[in-house]
Amino acid sequence: MSTTKQSKKLNKSSIKGQEVQKRTIFKPLLTNPYTKKNVWPRIEPTVQVDLLQILETDTLQPLRIWNSFTPEERKLSNSTEHENIITRFNSIMEKLEEQVKSNPETSNPITALFVCRYDIPCKLTYKHLPTLCQLANVKLITLPKGSAKKLAKVTNSKHDIQFLALHRNAIPEKSFLALTIDSTVEDVKIGFLENYENQKLNMNVKYILTEMPIKKKQPKKT
Repeated sequence: MSTTKQSKKLNKSSIKGQEVQKRTIFKPLLTNPYTKKNVWPRIEPTVQVDLLQILETDTLQPLRIWNSFTPEERKLSNSTEHENIITRFNSIMEKLEEQVKSNPETSNPITALFVCRYDIPCKLTYKHLPTLCQLANVKLITLPKGSAKKLAKVTNSKHDIQFLALHRNAIPEKSFLALTIDSTVEDVKIGFLENYENQKLNMNVKYILTEMPIKKKQPKKT
């Protein structure tokens, strides 16, 4: 009898202990627009393939020609079209950050950023791009798997091209690429950024009342 009573007492104390170690919190629902930070515009696979083909056959030709020049030929060349195409990650990030800060807008900003997400093993490399692209007013476009090698081949580049930024002058108005992007690629939309300049944000966000356990710190073993 004494053993049974002692067992019940331990069970009660352990349950009570678990209850004490919980606290009430307000948790935002998953549909909360203020917690969506990494939403990429959805682009149909067929459209991704079409965009890649346009880049290969037309848009990237100035860069292909420039990369085929010898150092001596580059010194003699007056070509500047290739400067509207950026493929180095650090240079792209620097340009986009400058674009966010620029006021008024530059005359030839980056307007489209193509990313070979499926060819990049580390997601942290591109996780921040939706936020950055919305702030910089840039179209964010995913290319199909295998695009990094295809872009490198068509531009005579030594390394895979995982990121490709195009300035406005690289996408002529009314061109097939411009029309395709405008008609098939949505702007990046992140809820809390749409009103980031407004001091009084519309915080009409639904929350649920729930509980979460409080973890006690375990003493360090000496």
